[in-house]
Amino acid sequence: MTFSKDATPHDKQIVAFIFNITHQDTLEKCLGFPLFKGHPKLETFSKLVNKTAARLPSWAANNISEAGCVALIQTNAESMLAHTMQCFQLLCTTSM
Repeated sequence: MTFSKDATPHDKQIVAFIFNITHQDTLEKCLGFPLFKGHPKLETFSKLVNKTAARLPSWAANNISEAGCVALIQTNAESMLAHTMQCFQLLCTTSM
C-alpha cells in the first residue's frame, strides 16, 4: 500500500493494522521497473531497450520463423513499454 506524503505515521500504522499488512516507506520496483518516480528519464527507457536486446539471441536460437520472431519481439516490447508507462506521470503534448 502506498500513502500520500502528507499521511501521518499514526495514520499509516492504523491502516496497516486494519488491513493486516506491513508498511514500507518506499516501493522500489514492481516487475523490475521503478514505481512512483515522477517523470521518466532517458535511463529508464534505455534499460528497457537493453533488456529486450538481451533477450534477442535466445529467441533467435529457438528456430522461430522471421514473422514469428517479429511478432514475439513486438509483443514483448509493447507489453514492457505499456507496463513501464503506467509507472510514471507522462507529459501530455497534445493541445485542444
